[in-house]
Amino acid sequence: MSRLGLAALCFLLVLRIAPALGQCESSPWVGGWPSAKTETIQPRQTLLIDAGFSPLALEIQKIGHATEVSLWSAHDSVLLVVKDRIVHPNNTIMLLLQPSRSLLLDSVYELRARNDDENLYWIFQNGKMPKAPKTTNYRWRVAAVPDTQAPIWHTTPAVVKKVFSDNSEGTENYVLFSCPLSDTSPYFIKATVHHLRSGLKSTTYMSPWEGQLALGWFTCSGDFRFSYQEDCTVLFEAIDAAGNRSTASGQPIPFQAPVIGPTPWH
Repeated sequence: MSRLGLAALCFLLVLRIAPALGQCESSPWVGGWPSAKTETIQPRQTLLIDAGFSPLALEIQKIGHATEVSLWSAHDSVLLVVKDRIVHPNNTIMLLLQPSRSLLLDSVYELRARNDDENLYWIFQNGKMPKAPKTTNYRWRVAAVPDTQAPIWHTTPAVVKKVFSDNSEGTENYVLFSCPLSDTSPYFIKATVHHLRSGLKSTTYMSPWEGQLALGWFTCSGDFRFSYQEDCTVLFEAIDAAGNRSTASGQPIPFQAPVIGPTPWH
């Protein structure tokens, strides 16, 4: 995989860091889905917040406790409720959020965070540093017509490719699955991997990359560590912008981790 392709993969999968010149760079802000470039959202929009390796990760741990996150407009303010909280083995955190009630149709909302009386605008990207206004770039208009249909899996995801590579920039150890999925609104995937030998289960949220789902480690980042050719299963669940859900298969999908071969770096 080219360096450009790998950088895009890392960004889309974990919203966190990408390899550059043999090093890993972390964003100073907390990542979010949908992105700031998205124009419209759903009345019951699902949101992901991912601190990754940002120095602001501690603030994300407070969301749902001391820190409140909301969607604010000139005429309305709706609290975002934590629906899922994932702490990965490397202590990075992902939060799944949803409004406590429906947003007003065709209204523009801005993502805001507060801790007591402090406006935590600097958590999310504002794009105008160092003289930034106390707002964020995460601002969307609510769609006039809600999405009520769940994502459709056309077939069961299957292994497309397995990769193990070790070089001066780091280690790649991942499995690519097909993603035969369609929906009328944007979606992301919840993946739960069961390591059969150890019994360990790990879960993460990801976005498809070039029509595929990637599990493993990608030079700088990743949410799953695979041992040599270990037996695993994975369960994929699609969640669209409106919170509609659909599981890819009735049973977890079995697969084997990549073969770890000799490298010039060991």
